[in-house]
This record gives sequence, structure tokens and C-alpha cells, in this order.
Amino acid sequence: MIDVTVLKKRVADRPEEFLREVFGDSFKAAGTGKWRVGTHGSLAVSIQEGELLFYSHEAGVGGDAIGLWQRERGGTAGEALRAVAAWAGVSPTAKPSTPAPRRAKPQKPAPAPMTKEQVAEAREMSQLLADDAELCRDIAKGRGWQPETLRELAVEGVLGWYDGKLAFIYDTGIKLRWQEDGERIIRFYCGNAGRLWRACRLTPSVRKVYICEGETDTITMIDAGAEATPDCLVVGLPSASTIPAGAIEAMAGKDVVLCLDHDDAGRSASAKLEAALRGKVSSLSRWKMSV
Repeated sequence: MIDVTVLKKRVADRPEEFLREVFGDSFKAAGTGKWRVGTHGSLAVSIQEGELLFYSHEAGVGGDAIGLWQRERGGTAGEALRAVAAWAGVSPTAKPSTPAPRRAKPQKPAPAPMTKEQVAEAREMSQLLADDAELCRDIAKGRGWQPETLRELAVEGVLGWYDGKLAFIYDTGIKLRWQEDGERIIRFYCGNAGRLWRACRLTPSVRKVYICEGETDTITMIDAGAEATPDCLVVGLPSASTIPAGAIEAMAGKDVVLCLDHDDAGRSASAKLEAALRGKVSSLSRWKMSV
């Protein structure tokens, strides 16, 4: 039996030696704890939370050091595991080490749903937008969206209009966005974004889920036709730095596509989501978005 925890730690302690074993000299440093492989740097490798992980921008897939070895050398996952163990000097007969007891992290309180009064206000905001076709056209024109998409989201109850501001309605709060003196302003009218935007639509009948970085990218993805069939759904993270409560559990057994920006914040969020979702979902891939 191979202690995978020890194995991954040894690889993470000697990342450049490991990369040289796998790729020779065809890799280069891309920052602290980061490397690029190939002439175009299409394969990214980094150390995250004490583990070596990779992501192929061309193939849209990623994984750990064992998966990287298998990807480059071929063979089965078991053969790759044994080969990496041999390189790292981890005996297949070694007993798993007993990790030191860890303090349990304090559980965050579950996000509170909106009050009846707040729910009533949210419905008024949605109704205002749904009933005003001209307003939908004006908003859509300014953002390059389809007016029909905005109206459908308003009818769905997740989008509204309040005091000249676009209202994004969550189960746990209402987020307002608007421009003032050329500055983008985001404020919560009430509550907070304790869930994914459109989390109420994540039913067992949904088989494929696109996770976007923010509500506006979610709308853009819907406009692009991601919900062409009833079993597909687009949801939004409140921000790149926030993975809401219950988000990972809600994806169990589904095909998940990450549609986050290709900036530092988006790549970091994608890596965290991949690590959290790996082994829990039916399939996991990335959609190439602009920075």
C-alpha cells in the first residue's frame, strides 16, 4: 500500500526535480511556485496548498502529479502511482502515516434566507423589470445582452430593477449594481450572497452545470446558448474569491464546466473549485473565457 499523502508531499518538496524527470528541460519558471511547459506554455504547473497540480489549457483538463505522470508517460493510473512512488522513494509496502490531529475549523453559520418582507420586495423588483419591455431593451443594449434573456430572468425571480439599479436576487439577499460618475458600484440592498446565483434552479433534472464568475458573465453565457436544452443550467459565483455554502454538494454527479476569467483571480478560483469538485462530479472541464 502506498501512502499517497506522503508521496504528494515529496513531489511538492522537489517540484523542479519532478518536472525535469517528466519533461527534461522543456519547462520554465513562471513565478513563485509556478511553471510553464512547452514552447507556448500551454501546460501550467503550480504548487497549491502543498500539492503539485497541473492544468492543460489546450485540453481543458488538469490534475495532480500522478495524473501528470500518466498523461505524459501513458499507462494506467495504478502504474503511474507506482512509478511516481518509485521516483519519490515511497515504498509500496509502507504503512500510511498517521496525520497529527487537526483542530476542527469552526463551522460557518448557514446563510439565512430573506425575510417575508424582503422576498416581497424582491418580487416587486422582478415584476418591474419583467413588465417593462423598453427597460429590458435599454439595459440589454448597454451590455450587449438579449432583452428576452433579461425578461426571462426577471420572470424567474432572480433579476430585477430598483431605483435605477440592476438587482441580482439570491435566496439570501439582493445585490444592486450600477454606474456612478464612471465608477462601478456594488452594494447589498439586504442580506448577502450566501448561495450561488440561480441556486434555486439546481434540481436533480439538471445534468450539466456551467459555473460563471459573477452574475453578468452568467447572463452572457445564457445568451451564448448554454441553456439550449432543459437539462443544462448556468449559475454564478458571487465573486471569484467566494465559493458559497452548499455549492460543491449541489454539483454531485453532474457534468460541470468552469467558466471563470483567465486572470489571476479566475485561475485561482478555478483551481480551488477543481480540487473541491474532483471525485464528486460526473465530469469536470473548463470553458475558455476572456480576461
